[in-house]
Amino acid sequence: MTKSRSNPFSSRFVQPGAIEYEFFGRCDIESLAGRFLDLRSRRGMIVGPHGSGKSTLVESLIKRIQLNDPDVPIVQQRLTRERGSKRCQRVLSHQWKRESIIILDGFEQVSLWSQLRIHTAVLRKRIRLLVTVHKPIRMFDLLWKTKIDDHAAEWLAQRLLGLSDQPEFEIQLQSLLSSEAWSLSRSRHGQNIRETLFDMYDWWRDNH
Repeated sequence: MTKSRSNPFSSRFVQPGAIEYEFFGRCDIESLAGRFLDLRSRRGMIVGPHGSGKSTLVESLIKRIQLNDPDVPIVQQRLTRERGSKRCQRVLSHQWKRESIIILDGFEQVSLWSQLRIHTAVLRKRIRLLVTVHKPIRMFDLLWKTKIDDHAAEWLAQRLLGLSDQPEFEIQLQSLLSSEAWSLSRSRHGQNIRETLFDMYDWWRDNH
């Protein structure tokens, strides 16, 4: 196995969906999926800063919904500033079928005009819509707020280091958490744990 593949902070280990979202006893994925499906407005939002786990939570929700109902049609789109509105308009006209679930990751990138069209489609086709946003927006019910504190960050580091399957796991964990690289990265990126994990790829490479 090459060093890049054994690095527990490689992209394949930290990308959305690689690890299940952890609620730390505040909720569970089954009840959150049920809450979304029961929304009278049919519009839910997951709110949180960059890199705080919104996309990871979305992936966990999709798995749970499909496990309970494998036949439910789900359309998922990750939007960017450059193509957010155009992609929404294309999907609106071709893929959004009646009674489907639409998930738009990065809803801030959608223009106001496209947002209005989306709301119309939700009502007309009885679509369930789930979006991720950095701040709460009107006409959506809050489903969950993601946040990263020290406990969550350390839990994630522990999970990822456990992927290395090495007997020095506990020593490696303490070495990471006490390192200057971890401290500086956490201080610099705060809620954005994704960037810290990218930094820890370099820490692992340099120390192993």
